[in-house]
Formats: sequence, structure tokens, C-alpha cells
Amino acid sequence: MTQTKVRLWNVDEYHRMLETGIITADERVKLIDGQVIPMNAKIKFTQHSALSTQH
Repeated sequence: MTQTKVRLWNVDEYHRMLETGIITADERVKLIDGQVIPMNAKIKFTQHSALSTQH
């Protein structure tokens, strides 16, 4: 069985990635348990979109 090594990051390294542009300010990611995890896009619901599903 082959094992894959996972690179864990610390908070200082994460901040350096932001400062140097490796991660941009508009990317939706979080540092969780040493891993940079992509987050889901924000979904904005309008009154119209909420009402259109109630047929």
C-alpha cells in the first residue's frame, strides 16, 4: 500500500502565502488542522428566489 504525505501548514506560513499572493484575498479558503481547505461560495438568496421555489 502506498502512503501519501500531506503537507501541514502553520498560521505563520498561511499568512505568508496571503502576503506573497500564493493565496489571494478573494479566494475562499481556511486553514483547518494544518490544511488549506477551499470553502463553498457564498450564496445570496433574494426574496424572489425564495418565493420561486414555493409552487
